[in-house]
Amino acid sequence: LRARLDRFNSGAKGESAAVIKREMQAVMMEHGSVFRTDAGLAQAMAKIKELQDRRQRVVITDDAREFNTALVEAVELGALLTLAELILAAARDRTESRGAHFREDFPARNDENWLKHTLVRAASGGPELSYKPVVITRFQPKPRTY
Repeated sequence: LRARLDRFNSGAKGESAAVIKREMQAVMMEHGSVFRTDAGLAQAMAKIKELQDRRQRVVITDDAREFNTALVEAVELGALLTLAELILAAARDRTESRGAHFREDFPARNDENWLKHTLVRAASGGPELSYKPVVITRFQPKPRTY
């Protein structure tokens, strides 16, 4: 705990975790929600990278050892930015529309190439994607119609 407090409370000038979090929320709402395009996803990924860099300069002024919500917010921000990066990478990779993932530049479902699960994990070089086959049991895949 002391090391984390020292890292965020170095006395250097920096910015608030809350400001970065709001910017992350805005870019994810704009480009990472249900309706997506490659250009929007690329723009969002660039912004998330910028926010990850800025997070390194986050400072908190509360040095309490108990109930330090500012410290919790700063630590959680790192996880939220990583999750945003993983979501965007997987969404950009999947060039089809399926379920709650709608690519305006790829509006059709593509079972031939995309009837598989996308697995994504954080790695030191950036998101790593892999795939797992879908096991068809009782219900055959078919487009949703309303």
